[in-house]
Amino acid sequence: MKVSEELGNIRKVISIGIRPVKKAPLQTVTEADLDTTNGLNGDHYSGQSGKRQLTLISEQEIKETANLLKKESIDPLMTRRNLLYSGGPISEKENRRIAIGNDLLIEITGPCFPCNQMDKNLGEGAEKAMQGRAGLTAKVVRDGKIKMGDELFFIEK
Repeated sequence: MKVSEELGNIRKVISIGIRPVKKAPLQTVTEADLDTTNGLNGDHYSGQSGKRQLTLISEQEIKETANLLKKESIDPLMTRRNLLYSGGPISEKENRRIAIGNDLLIEITGPCFPCNQMDKNLGEGAEKAMQGRAGLTAKVVRDGKIKMGDELFFIEK
């Protein structure tokens, strides 16, 4: 069963980023293919880690980080997360399944921890500011495609 709202928040994909090479800047795309073997096709993590096939972060977490850094805004691409979505953060409960669009099904595997690269990308103190608001990691449970504007649906077990 799909549930599109949780606590009144409808979540939608607002940015998709792929890094073909480690430490390279994210490249935005309008859609991407994901599968259970490789994860996010074209990303440097593709085919490596079963628990980190996709990283995602909410627009709200980005805004909270900017506020803590006393900045009007920060570029979401500089957080190095693959998927930016609207509608508020998702709980980091493991084994939470989320359908995106028509076919893709992912499972949250845990929090995505900030590293010292955040200080380099966003300014001094960013790694600390992102603690608890650095997004999530996920694995692909069912192959599919994500597109800009796709809704995220929580799957009830």
